[in-house]
Amino acid sequence: MIHKNFRCEFYFIRHGQSQSNAVPGFVAGVNPDSSLTDLGVTQARLLGQRLKKERVEFDRVYSSSLIRAVQTTETMLEAKGEGGRPFLRVDALIERQQRDWQGTRTDEVLTSETLAYMRTKASHFVPPRGESYRMVQRRTSGWLEDEI
Repeated sequence: MIHKNFRCEFYFIRHGQSQSNAVPGFVAGVNPDSSLTDLGVTQARLLGQRLKKERVEFDRVYSSSLIRAVQTTETMLEAKGEGGRPFLRVDALIERQQRDWQGTRTDEVLTSETLAYMRTKASHFVPPRGESYRMVQRRTSGWLEDEI
């Protein structure tokens, strides 16, 4: 049971620009596990500098297990002056999977019929061999509940 005065803050940080999302017009990027671009590294470094300036301290640090998220975390921590700090890489934190659409042009996949169907299903829409937003929510919140 969590004490009634328990208080914590969460910082959810999206990864910097990756090779996968640097090229617009593709569903879920071209490569599901790509590295950061030079811009992405700069973004992560600037974030770390800002967090250091604002004196933000983390009791625990977690990252998705995807390369771009790990690189963002490492770069951010280094810029905060905490280079080499260990952190957990957690599969449960990976982004929504859209396996059969991965690397496909958005104009080929997101037809007017598909978009209409997606609107009717909302957060319960599941792309082919993928996950709905609801499934991702259950996956991540289950991990978070176990971790806390």
